[in-house]
Amino acid sequence: MQNSSDALISSSQSQHVTLDLDVDGIPQSEGAPHLPAFAFNSRAEAKVLRNLDLLGLIFSDLSSEPSSHLQPSIKRARGRKNLLRVGLTCKAFFDPAMSQLWHEMDSFLPMLRLIAKVELREGVYTTREVILEHDIQRLKLYGRWIRHIQISSFTERVSGHIYAAIARYTIGTPSCLFPSLRNLRIHSRCDIFPENFQFLPLLASSPLSTIEIERITDNYKVHLASFLHEISRQHPAENHPVSTLSLSGIFGISVLPHLKGFARISKLTLVHRAAGFYVENLEFLSNHPLLSVLELDLPMEWTRIIKPSPNNAVHAFPYIRTLALGGSCNHILGILCHVYGERLTQVNLKLLGRGAEADADILRACIFRCTTMAPMLDDLQLSFTALKIPQDLFSPLRGLKSPLRSLQVKSYVIDKHLFHIWFQEAGEWSDLEMLKLELHPSQASRRNQVDVLDLVTLPLLCTSFPKLHTLEIYLGHPDTDAAVIEPLLRSQMQSMVQTHGLVNLKILLFDHSSFIPFSMRDITLAITISRFINHFFPNLQHLDLSHHHESAYPAWRDWCRGVVEMTTNCTVLAR
Repeated sequence: MQNSSDALISSSQSQHVTLDLDVDGIPQSEGAPHLPAFAFNSRAEAKVLRNLDLLGLIFSDLSSEPSSHLQPSIKRARGRKNLLRVGLTCKAFFDPAMSQLWHEMDSFLPMLRLIAKVELREGVYTTREVILEHDIQRLKLYGRWIRHIQISSFTERVSGHIYAAIARYTIGTPSCLFPSLRNLRIHSRCDIFPENFQFLPLLASSPLSTIEIERITDNYKVHLASFLHEISRQHPAENHPVSTLSLSGIFGISVLPHLKGFARISKLTLVHRAAGFYVENLEFLSNHPLLSVLELDLPMEWTRIIKPSPNNAVHAFPYIRTLALGGSCNHILGILCHVYGERLTQVNLKLLGRGAEADADILRACIFRCTTMAPMLDDLQLSFTALKIPQDLFSPLRGLKSPLRSLQVKSYVIDKHLFHIWFQEAGEWSDLEMLKLELHPSQASRRNQVDVLDLVTLPLLCTSFPKLHTLEIYLGHPDTDAAVIEPLLRSQMQSMVQTHGLVNLKILLFDHSSFIPFSMRDITLAITISRFINHFFPNLQHLDLSHHHESAYPAWRDWCRGVVEMTTNCTVLAR
């Protein structure tokens, strides 16, 4: 098979055809001699065999078994066997099949075992002889195909001199061990021995564009610092490949100086689990000219209260568009007071605190600061656990030069009174296009203690948002018989004829008490609710309806699914 394919390619190359044929192309010139059909087929096959990208695309379907009843791990194992068989079929198939087989690795061990001298002795991978440069040629051969490394477990023990030998022949030399590597993700700390993190510097010369390392501990933050240093050293700042960097854990502020060479980074995520991040670090981060997304998640243990003063400089981030902060209320407010983004459009704040009164004041101060530090703000996302929510929380948003278009709030349950003050009295939400109100998980147990909006009031509250196209909200299901609810819905449909252009609607229903009468799941009520929603929202394209008691009462899931299906049918028939 191998010889025949080589002969096929060589014979096709010896043919001289004036027209450039596609795979199925046939020359149409009048003077073209008549050629037998098998000649065109031979040329087409030759072109396919020479097109490594096309073969790789074809072989990518072999990487996983289509059988749905098999476990994912078994599917992947069978897919790899299929690729191996295809790669050994002929010479033309070898490279594209191996490229798919070695496309992604979930362990570094198979790569180390490509070194013939590496052997397992007493539970440790080691060698009896010195590793020389020619011993790692197989590693380089297969390493050139690897594009993704995603490691969650690496518990095998490997002698450190193996890593040192590989580094001796790769680091600081023109040779790149993994010339196609683009993504590196490490997700576990418990299932990886600290000694095995010595493989990180071996990847520094690769053209990595995405690096995500989670659960960093003191055991290997030194290897992490060495890795980042090697990346900066081996890649010039103007051609630095890394565009996305995410670090999570206890990595220490000493790691940050190694990021100076990451001149082309556009998204930076730092989830810091140890005290020590200060606003002075913002000056360092603001020096990255292409940074457009900055995410900082800081520890609650950080208790230093930062107050703005004339001596504390405000650091401009010229290209930042998204800022996400998580941590203690005081810390987040301090950071906000030192940031300015001329192009900043999205702010996501996850505020954690303990004092209700202090939280209310800080919440208000954070909202106010968002309006001054981000003149182009149009998307605000808030998550907080404060039990006392100030009534004037959103007053700073009134009269913005650039009106808010998206608002998401995850908090303690918002009752009818507070909702009315926020969204119906203010009258400043005419440009809002997306509103999402979610229950904070820690406050879900108190939902039955608050008087929330009912389904009947849904059309009325939407009149405050004439441009709204996406709404996510939680509503109360009245604790009464279905025979009482239906007249309320029908009366609302008759008295209010105004419709709304809402496109996406997600509703979470919950009761005001723990008692759930079966009559509330009546089929007649489901039909009325579906007609009710369709009447006021005729342009609805996606409806998601659920009940918080679905896990305890599975019948609620079927009832909600029935409402969604009937609403969809009503919408289709109306069109």
